[in-house]
Amino acid sequence: MTRRDRGTRSQRIQRLVDIAAAEERRLAQRFGKVNSELRSQQSQLGELHAYRRTYSAAAPGTAASHSAHWKDYQNFRARLDQALSAQQQLVSDAEQAAATAQQIWMRQRRRLESLKKVRERYVSDERVRKDRLEQKQQDDSGMPHSVFPIRYDGSK
Repeated sequence: MTRRDRGTRSQRIQRLVDIAAAEERRLAQRFGKVNSELRSQQSQLGELHAYRRTYSAAAPGTAASHSAHWKDYQNFRARLDQALSAQQQLVSDAEQAAATAQQIWMRQRRRLESLKKVRERYVSDERVRKDRLEQKQQDDSGMPHSVFPIRYDGSK
């Protein structure tokens, strides 16, 4: 495979830009999914907090309440607190996963933008080179070629 078969520098780097763009899109989608999972976990945590507040407001408040009922209430509230703690851990894990996914996505996005700038520079350089070559060809074709140099001082 010769150099010409591979295309110009801008064409070769365009392949890298295309690959980097596909990866950036994939990572953006991944970040979206992870962020959606975070919102879901936060919503569940909010629902548990609301349920706990409601359940606590309905607590048996009289001393005449049966001790068995009070004990059931306390046991259920303890399980609810454990569920809240576990859900808070899930939210924390989801926040960490979202932050990591965002960092990876942003790193890829910066890489893609850098590759695009390099490609633009290559295209610009190629355009300048092409323009210079065309100008040189025009200059060469417009100039009469003589075997003998022309002297302007009148001597032969």
